Amino acid sequence: MSKFKYTIRADGRLVKKVTINKEPVYLYSYDAKDLEAQYIKLKNDINEGEKNKNNPYTMSQYSDIWYDNYVDPTKLDNATKKMYSDCIRLYIKPEIGHIKMKYLTDLDITKMINTMTAKGITRRREVTLQVVRQIINKAIANKLLTYN
Repeated sequence: MSKFKYTIRADGRLVKKVTINKEPVYLYSYDAKDLEAQYIKLKNDINEGEKNKNNPYTMSQYSDIWYDNYVDPTKLDNATKKMYSDCIRLYIKPEIGHIKMKYLTDLDITKMINTMTAKGITRRREVTLQVVRQIINKAIANKLLTYN
């Protein structure tokens, strides 16, 4: 038997009170297993959020880490590697490189893409967006960011 404790309300719902940052959060369900699943998910989300607060990297720093560790020289030709490094050097670092990854938003990336569009850059814009996606996906895989 699980040690998960909850209260049964007069209307038949089960309720679990959780305190987060001195604020009460109430979870409700008609099923004990569902309530426990909600509780576990909430706790995991809190833990992931704490990990994200400790992410020390700016986009510039992590893009260098990504390039050094994930751009495989044995699988990619020199032109592709140069294109990736140029995207990082010319577009990512000047536009969003100063932003800490935990504060990077979709709006920041959209502004970068819009700036490139205004300058008439088309093909590199698509490649740069692809590189940003790859960098962010690896940060999520390494638990530096959460997917949301």
